[in-house]
Amino acid sequence: MASSITEIANLALTYIGADLITSLDDPQKSAILIKQNWPICRDAVLRTYPWNCAVKRDVLAPLADQPAYGWSYSFLLPPDCLRTLGLESDEPFTIEGRKLQCNSNIVKIKYIARVEDPNEYDALLSQALAAYLAHLLAMPIVQSNSLKEQMWEQYKLVVREARSVDAQENSLQMVEATDWLESR
Repeated sequence: MASSITEIANLALTYIGADLITSLDDPQKSAILIKQNWPICRDAVLRTYPWNCAVKRDVLAPLADQPAYGWSYSFLLPPDCLRTLGLESDEPFTIEGRKLQCNSNIVKIKYIARVEDPNEYDALLSQALAAYLAHLLAMPIVQSNSLKEQMWEQYKLVVREARSVDAQENSLQMVEATDWLESR
């Protein structure tokens, strides 16, 4: 588990063989690029997978303005919502911009939240962030397309491992359909 963005950034720089930084405010090219790309990198990695440390729940109240057509109610998504995972009910819904539309007047939502404090990240999330960041930095810092691809593969490997670990932490485990199950 990383305790700072700088620690995650230095892990990324280590992956690509670049010099480490002491702060995101360092004047060197790598620190400038990391500071520029960190919010996008963080949100992209959080959004792609329901990391246990980033899953939240909320109850939303309908907005006064109803949708023009198609749905009965409109709800503003929480400000930290990066991706909706679903509703407590089986109610169909759609996301349009920063609003959720559905036919129920009360919505209990489960979603992936923007988590800004690295102290809340688990070790695999920190590794995934570092690998994704290394993927983004490989070309501008070390001019290596092959290293960029290696870091993308490293990112996918860490996310695959996280899926396995996270699945073991939940009591409700979903079994994915396989060719074997489908053939039965």
